[in-house]
Amino acid sequence: MHLPARYDRLSDILRLRADETPHRIAVEDVSGQLSYGDLFAQASALAAELGHKGCQIGDRIFILIGNSRAFAVAFWAVQIAGAIAVPLPMDCPEDKLAWMVQDAEPFVILSETERTVAGAEVMALDRSTPQLARAQPAPPHPRVDADDLALMIYTSGSTGNPKGVMLSQKNVVTAACSVATYLGYRAEDRIFCAIPFSFDYGLHQLTMATLTGACVLAERDFSRPFVSLNRLARDKATVLPLVPTLGALISQIGGRFDLSQLRILTNTAAALNIKLIDNLREMMPQARLFSMYGLTECHRCTYLDPDQLDIRKESVGKAIPFTRMWVVDAAGQRHAANATGELVIAGNTVMQGYWRRPDATALRLHSLPETGEVTFHTGDICRLDAEGFCYFVGRADDILKVRGQKVAPVEIERCLTNHPLIAHAAVLGEDDPVLGTAIVAVVELKPGAHFSAAEIMAYASAHLPLIARPVRVQIETCLPRNGNGKIDKRAIRLTEAAL
Repeated sequence: MHLPARYDRLSDILRLRADETPHRIAVEDVSGQLSYGDLFAQASALAAELGHKGCQIGDRIFILIGNSRAFAVAFWAVQIAGAIAVPLPMDCPEDKLAWMVQDAEPFVILSETERTVAGAEVMALDRSTPQLARAQPAPPHPRVDADDLALMIYTSGSTGNPKGVMLSQKNVVTAACSVATYLGYRAEDRIFCAIPFSFDYGLHQLTMATLTGACVLAERDFSRPFVSLNRLARDKATVLPLVPTLGALISQIGGRFDLSQLRILTNTAAALNIKLIDNLREMMPQARLFSMYGLTECHRCTYLDPDQLDIRKESVGKAIPFTRMWVVDAAGQRHAANATGELVIAGNTVMQGYWRRPDATALRLHSLPETGEVTFHTGDICRLDAEGFCYFVGRADDILKVRGQKVAPVEIERCLTNHPLIAHAAVLGEDDPVLGTAIVAVVELKPGAHFSAAEIMAYASAHLPLIARPVRVQIETCLPRNGNGKIDKRAIRLTEAAL
């Protein structure tokens, strides 16, 4: 499978879309709509503004704007200008923002509000009227190459400062073409996106929609779920990208709304448990549910065809188009099936490295001895079955060592969330003089559920092997989440009161 030759650069996708279907709606938010023709015109005007300011190929431009038409204008303007888009979450802490400004040295910060950021110029865009216009002629569009950087996304990592994942024009175009192809996005689709555009899963809804001529319904967040679901139903969304926490919420209250227009559900960030898969499919039987797995460093690793769900619900599938995958076992041997080891990805979606982090880059990017091809060693432990279908086991640095044996927290979490009263679970390890590591389960119950720590311990004992049983259970009203909707284990504070 080869990429369309006309998409050498990301901005080509918008330029050709505006030429072919200028009147189709590209982005819609609570303030209004923007057609592809208007999106290209406004993005070009902002790109011209950046050019007049002296923006050059390779300059970093921070985008500190929530899901909206303004974000779409800003993102595409950066691409037209030949710069590198660096989208940031709206709730980015000031100290982290200051660190990233020092790290990336942005040419400018595009913001939706007037603000002052030390060490950087801020340009505020009005969310309702994001156009910037100039009377003087626009400078010529710079000619970027396929290997020039298009995007840099900071990942939080498990410890220390965030790392900037560098993605080339070819990386981002390849990812958009690959995922839009296997999902089957259509021009008539309306993609309801409450996933932050600062998260690559959310951002690629814009690139894939532009590729196919679809419309993105930009939702700021899902903090008011009844309001958001009402809009989803009212505006007849056909595609809904999910993360597990969002999927769990919809499974609880979605039945109050008409979701019959949805034809595609997608999930990534973390695996859906079997019970949630069944609930979502029962609630929306007309929708095809794609279980996917990926990392920012290559956008997407695998996907499971919905036709496979009935026979392998726990699998995250096979490699996406334009990529290949295998696992490397403890002895350093490569396997395409019947093995467990670190997942390795090859192909044009693999990142260029981490910004100004050569040591971290060398840890993850290797070369195949026989071809020299760059490969991404994910740091994730996965199992491949006899047919090569992938099952996520856990992060290599997240595996717990209990009594000298390796235990994957994700396996315990899956077991716990299979109980009908448990909504979410996070498994942590504590130093223990006897066990080496003691397993602690932190759970969030479903609304109105009554389930004691002792009862949870009894359930775990009945369904888990001895080595994987928690020694303590801590019940929380709500597990902390990060901006992407994932459970943030680093924010969990264990208490001595846990059983």
